[in-house]
Amino acid sequence: PPAVSLWGAAKGRRAGRFTLSSRRRLVGERDGAVARILLSGSYGYNNVGDEAILLAMLRDLRAALVDPSFTVVSGNPDLTRAQHGVDVIHWADWPGIARAVAEADLVLVGGGGILFDYEGFDPRRLCEPEAPALAFYCGAPLLAGLAGKRLMVYAVGAGPLDDEPSQRATRMALSMAQRITVRDDESRGVLDAIGFPSAAVEVTADPAFTLRPATGARVTEALEAVGIDVSRPFVAVVPREWQRGPGAAVWEAALAGGVAGFAAKTGVQVLLVPFHEPDDDACIERLTGRLADVPARVLDKQGDPELLLGVLGRSSLVIGMRLHSVIFAVVSAAPFVAIAYDPKVRQIARRVGCEEHVVSLDALDTLGEVAERVWQSRARISDQLLQARRSLEPLALRNAEIAASMLQAAVPGPPEIRSPETLELLRECLVGRLDAVAARDQRIRELVDALAWKDNEIGILWRRLGQQQEAGAEEPEQARAAAEAGRPGDVELLRTEVRTLLVERARQDEALEAARGDLVAAEAQLASSDEELQRANRALDAVREQRDIARAGEREAERKLGVLQGSFVVRLVERYWALLDRLTPPGTRRRRLVVGLHSAWAFLRHPFRAIRGGHEGAAAPSGPAVGASAAVTQPGSAGVGQVDPWHELATFEDAAAGGAAGRVVAIFSATKLDRSEGQRPTQLAIEMASRGITVVFAYWRWWPDEWCQQDWADRGIVQIPIDVVVSDPARFFAAFPGFDRTVLFEFPHPDFFAPVAAAHGAGWSVGYDVLDDWEEFHRVGQAIWYDQTFERHLLHSSDGVFTINRVLADHVRALGRREVEVVGNGVRLDIAVAHEPCSLERGEVTVGYFGYLAGAWFDWDLLAAAAGLRPTWRFYLIGYAGDPDAHHVRPNIHLLGKMPQFQLASHAAIWDVAVVPFKRERLARGADPIKTYEYLAMGLPVVVTGVGAPAGAEHLVLEADTPESFVARCEEAARTRGSGEAARRGFAEGCTWAHRVDAILESVAAGHQQFGEKRALFAGSA
Repeated sequence: PPAVSLWGAAKGRRAGRFTLSSRRRLVGERDGAVARILLSGSYGYNNVGDEAILLAMLRDLRAALVDPSFTVVSGNPDLTRAQHGVDVIHWADWPGIARAVAEADLVLVGGGGILFDYEGFDPRRLCEPEAPALAFYCGAPLLAGLAGKRLMVYAVGAGPLDDEPSQRATRMALSMAQRITVRDDESRGVLDAIGFPSAAVEVTADPAFTLRPATGARVTEALEAVGIDVSRPFVAVVPREWQRGPGAAVWEAALAGGVAGFAAKTGVQVLLVPFHEPDDDACIERLTGRLADVPARVLDKQGDPELLLGVLGRSSLVIGMRLHSVIFAVVSAAPFVAIAYDPKVRQIARRVGCEEHVVSLDALDTLGEVAERVWQSRARISDQLLQARRSLEPLALRNAEIAASMLQAAVPGPPEIRSPETLELLRECLVGRLDAVAARDQRIRELVDALAWKDNEIGILWRRLGQQQEAGAEEPEQARAAAEAGRPGDVELLRTEVRTLLVERARQDEALEAARGDLVAAEAQLASSDEELQRANRALDAVREQRDIARAGEREAERKLGVLQGSFVVRLVERYWALLDRLTPPGTRRRRLVVGLHSAWAFLRHPFRAIRGGHEGAAAPSGPAVGASAAVTQPGSAGVGQVDPWHELATFEDAAAGGAAGRVVAIFSATKLDRSEGQRPTQLAIEMASRGITVVFAYWRWWPDEWCQQDWADRGIVQIPIDVVVSDPARFFAAFPGFDRTVLFEFPHPDFFAPVAAAHGAGWSVGYDVLDDWEEFHRVGQAIWYDQTFERHLLHSSDGVFTINRVLADHVRALGRREVEVVGNGVRLDIAVAHEPCSLERGEVTVGYFGYLAGAWFDWDLLAAAAGLRPTWRFYLIGYAGDPDAHHVRPNIHLLGKMPQFQLASHAAIWDVAVVPFKRERLARGADPIKTYEYLAMGLPVVVTGVGAPAGAEHLVLEADTPESFVARCEEAARTRGSGEAARRGFAEGCTWAHRVDAILESVAAGHQQFGEKRALFAGSA
């Protein structure tokens, strides 16, 4: 027969005429035999939303089939059987579930959001009694697939699925099904992102959209029973227990305040509607107390979806936190304000065109304003919701149509399980179950042996007692004599001993049970302690990153002060020398006299600098000031006392000499070792140290009394100021004799002339790691210490030169260096881990950026223009070192300031696209932003301006050049948010800092460029 058409039946259903004459009905494949259908989902737990799904599924399927037979897997079999008239199996009865699967003609898994990994996934717990959520929901598909049964995944919601084991299990479960429907586009995007083909998934709608509200006396009676005057308007508030995010105390207070304010302005009554008993009871009770002045009534009719539909339909406004409270509002055409504690709430509001009615959990201070806006437009909104319901109901009925048509298809038969992923999961499940059974069998044997030993001992005593009784009967005179003497006979002694042994055994059993309870309590306490320890460690990391951020802020303030001071001094010196040239032209006697006086004065003030030919002011405040101001002093840092960097270096060298690595790398960095900022020198140092390589991190500082604490020494990194090294480079490069020694210069400061020579003389392999176009930085005033002559010298004298991209490689070749290797920037994959959900508002498209906001390269003009072109979008900027001018300020651009790196992924999780909006100038073309790799590691689509895509990621990163093309590219990228996530993450996994360090160290070890010549030279001299 042709496939059933429920689509045309929707009209009759809406009119209350959903009868047999509305459409054809199907039967099972056995010539009219009853179709046996097994439903597995989240049923029987007193959750109104889940019970609404089950009620709608059963009604829709009964309307589509002739007298089908249903078996439902439930958490409360008696309740489900009484409510729906179906056969029921308890959710922990896996043998019963397996038998029901074997007898079923069709297995349906779902409705509702069941594919998530909040609790993680352990394959060993598949088909285990009391299995956690995902392990339970994947069990029925696995059994259906192995039994060769028809299987449909029915209108499910998916996400989050962040862990690889959870993704693997979900792919396995879905691969067993012949048909898959999901309730929204976002769920299909989640499945596509974990590698399950979206072409196999059809988007329908939640089954609850086919329900109709109760009317008339039932609703009136329920409302009047709790004190609601049905002749006056009331607002229905549907909260839920929720401890994540800002915390229950915070959001509940804000919710109560918003509801109370709205009620005071409009005069409406307030009705609290629980959807999940008893989970919502405590939350409802607390809100009732906070709304005592309103006052708030509490509906006491729970568990009946149609009654609650009628109650919400009778209300003038629904303020709903639970997903199905919003769905019920749509079904009953009741204007609503949705509270988005989870993305699924915003998704359903967006689907019905009411996203502006959504308030985030951490923005409930705006609840009253949004509620008033909806209240004033409630007639128009009701019409809009009625149209939305009419469009969604056929999609919801589509689920039953597909299920019914599957009964006409051939039975699939046992699957060919050839996927290595599925085989591995089944192997882990089987091994885990065998281990569990073996452990239980061993415990049973131990208990049986212990009881047998005790029973044997008791049997021996009873036999002895019988023997003594017989002996006593034969010798009554002896027993009578013992009794007359007032002492017990042997028989009585044995009886007493048996009684004592039995009492002792009972006490031991009690002690065993008590010990078991103590063990359970101890395990729970240990788990709680582990969680507390993890929270404490996360808090400690946060404090450390905040400390680093504060230090970075201090350094930024010092830099700006230095820029101001230096600019004045530079201008003053320039004017002085210009005046001197006019008054004492070069080559004249007057000029030679002035130079002689200068030299004498310099010798009297700083005899050491005069001898070494050093120069004051060699570094301008806009760049690393590495002059010799610390050459002869070792100032103490505040609260620390005297600091002797040479002693620290010697101590570190002695400790390293006892190690087995035998390799040292010195890194000359323009920044401090600050993991919260994550620049390339820091990442290279940390990665090398993690391999057991000794690292000496020479850092730039602004002031002579500024010192870094040696808080990385225990991890293999010692820190020493660059100016201290410059003061005595021969002493520095004489360290670590016998080691394989390499030095990397990360910027070309002119004061490195002597250190470069000393490194060559001591036999170190010398590398120049070109991070930026320093000449261009100099041109824009960011590195006024730069001298092209010295950079040419460093390029030609280095044993190896590395650049971060091809543009810089071409620039290096233009300066005369022929041999150069490109080693791009990298990424720490742990930066992509979102530790806590972010509750910021989303826009129609949400765009994000993190990093420096310096006006020298950040294109404020382009971003402001893009925000003006798309006022419904939201642009979130995380970073510092620059603020927009007044004409760049837009209401949809939000500056969040600097954040610790571990918080970035939580914010980026709400972005649709990440951007790098740099100016289209030479400075940006020489960059390889680390943030691009970090965006890709988070799975985000990326749009860039001014810079290019990382090598190999040209197909993953979109480029733009104007505000119009920028917003067009962002729209294009946002559409791929879920579909391309796996490819983006996969690319990032091949670009870690470990890969970059491998490239550099392998180049040195293989003798590329001039590294081999240096090694041969010093090997020969040795």
